[in-house]
Amino acid sequence: MTIRVLVTSFLACGFAIFQSTTLSKLVPSNVFPDIAMMILVTLAMRYGPIPGEFSGFLVGLSIDTISLAPLGFHAFIFVLIGYLSGKLRSYLSSNLILVSIVAITLATLVKYVSAILLSFFFGLNLGLMRYFSLLTIWELLANIVLAPLIFFAIFSIYDSVDRHKEHTIE
Repeated sequence: MTIRVLVTSFLACGFAIFQSTTLSKLVPSNVFPDIAMMILVTLAMRYGPIPGEFSGFLVGLSIDTISLAPLGFHAFIFVLIGYLSGKLRSYLSSNLILVSIVAITLATLVKYVSAILLSFFFGLNLGLMRYFSLLTIWELLANIVLAPLIFFAIFSIYDSVDRHKEHTIE
């Protein structure tokens, strides 16, 4: 499990850096799904709150190193998302499509609300009022559309690795 958490965390970090550096330049409308957050939520839903916190810290720190926000700003937000997503896994049904949509919707809302609260609490002038705009709604919709695919892909990979391990042990 530890290796899978680390590999998935580094994959999410890679997507976070890719989104911030390359994808933001390629997409003219600047609306794209937060793939790193979706990978984080998937990992936390699979393994629980502690691996979710660990992965969230790595993803947030990778975003902090390439953004203008204070160091730890995104790390705190993504730790919170990882923890809450890990706690959420016991309350949701086994319907992967519904689970992914609910979890990603809640994670996106937590991301924006916690960013606004952190900016107010620490007196940061990050222009966060633009967060609740039309771009936020488009990002939420993009996240909702892509969430079942990300969940299905990552859960399928985890399940195939688990099945492969069972066959090699016997």
